[in-house]
Amino acid sequence: MDLDTSLAAFGGIATRLQLLTRGHSGGDLTAAVRGGRIRRIRQGHYARLDAGSDAVAAVRLGGRLAGPSAAAAFGLWSGYDLRLHVSVPRNASRLRASRPPSARGGGEVTPDTSDRSVVLHWTDTAPPDPSEPCWRPSVLGCLRQMVSWCDDMTAVACLDTALQAGLVTQDELEAGLTGPGLRSRGVIGRCRPGSDSGLESLVRQALAARGVDVEQQVRVTSVGPSDMRLRGRRGQPLPVLVEVDGFSFHSRRDAFDRDRRKDAEAAEAGYSTLRFSADQVERDLGGVVATVVRVRDLHDSGGAARPLLNGAPIRNLVPSLAGIRTGVPERGRGG
Repeated sequence: MDLDTSLAAFGGIATRLQLLTRGHSGGDLTAAVRGGRIRRIRQGHYARLDAGSDAVAAVRLGGRLAGPSAAAAFGLWSGYDLRLHVSVPRNASRLRASRPPSARGGGEVTPDTSDRSVVLHWTDTAPPDPSEPCWRPSVLGCLRQMVSWCDDMTAVACLDTALQAGLVTQDELEAGLTGPGLRSRGVIGRCRPGSDSGLESLVRQALAARGVDVEQQVRVTSVGPSDMRLRGRRGQPLPVLVEVDGFSFHSRRDAFDRDRRKDAEAAEAGYSTLRFSADQVERDLGGVVATVVRVRDLHDSGGAARPLLNGAPIRNLVPSLAGIRTGVPERGRGG
């Protein structure tokens, strides 16, 4: 087995021990580095040339991706915090950062290879499982961090996308995340599969907070399932579909045409479609919810759908991760 294949088995980055246990010798590693086929990114750590930049930065710092950054690596909802989150051992030293984390004064910690802002979590208490990638936690470990560090809406959205992707089951969440406190049980109790994206989950949660029930991934056209179908106050299905369009997918020409075909088929089947963009959800989730509530109420009262004007303002419910918790105080911070 060649080194590229072995590194790929660990997600692109592996420790020397992991590679030795797969049959490679120290001489193989040295020759591959000198030949430019792989990179040595930290003592005892090797990476493919195409390894993810966030993962490489985390390992060079001396830790692993954590929380939102780990969730993003799994393809899960990670919220709106774009900083690089890295977990390091509580006794970590020689972190390859732009400045020592214990340095007094202002300025952000960044990797030594970029200007990316880093949030250090001094929470790793045991070495990674050698059978698992060294640059990120397990799926359940990542989800525990999201529940512990993030606001409830972000945590639920992350768990929703993990359930929908099939990375965990509800039973595994119950067994692996439920702790002595009530918060994790409350978060898990609000999760459910059906959200292909975190944006869909945020909309579902905001609607549920207003007493609006929806069915998710309902197939009423040949084009594909719709994100949600509204239910009335008595629980009856309504001929109203809700679609949440993420920019990265729905901005493509083929996706744009597909959405229009889906809307046309839904109209032929007697459905109206409420389609919201990612920008609307991120900037005005309250307005999105207000529109859906009014459409539901119109159908419940037997009225026909009509343009919704002058809706009462509703507080924007989009969470902010600016104050994300880092587990334990950062060691050595001057004050």
